Amino acid sequence: MKCPVCGKELDEKTIFCPNCGQAISQPDTSSASFNSYWNENNAASQKHITEQKEKAAEVLSEIRKKRTVTFFCFVILCIAICVIALFAVVKNSNNKQVLSAAHDSMIGKTYSDTSASTFWVGDSCDRKIVTITDEETLEYTKGNFRSHMSESNKLSWSENEIYETATYAYDMSISFWGKYQF
Repeated sequence: MKCPVCGKELDEKTIFCPNCGQAISQPDTSSASFNSYWNENNAASQKHITEQKEKAAEVLSEIRKKRTVTFFCFVILCIAICVIALFAVVKNSNNKQVLSAAHDSMIGKTYSDTSASTFWVGDSCDRKIVTITDEETLEYTKGNFRSHMSESNKLSWSENEIYETATYAYDMSISFWGKYQF
């Protein structure tokens, strides 16, 4: 058999001319081999489509799981931040109350520091004396004092020599952890 266009000699089963591409004859679609080929091809395509759908479903499932975990981690983080913020607000409120009580208990009190650890009546030593006058002011005195017994049998001090006296403004605060700062 010859190609009607280019004249090349062809095999009997050839459908298209390998030289010019001309269709030589139509295939017999009723043959068993033709139907078998397309049935196998369609079955393979359906199997491939099903596998691809299963893979896509697995990937989407993994994405959903990751999104769910991320969402719950975000919610837990938000709750933790809210709890910490609430704790900080309550702690700050408590610190303000403690600071106010400390101020009230210190006003009018005198605090002293001595260089000697034990005293005998009649001894003298250098002392630093701080008197809290109000919430913003303190009086500081540094000098040499002599110890003596008062009429009520309490140890008291009288000035020998004053080295320094001053009035200072102070600001007392309390840290988040409850530590006082001047």
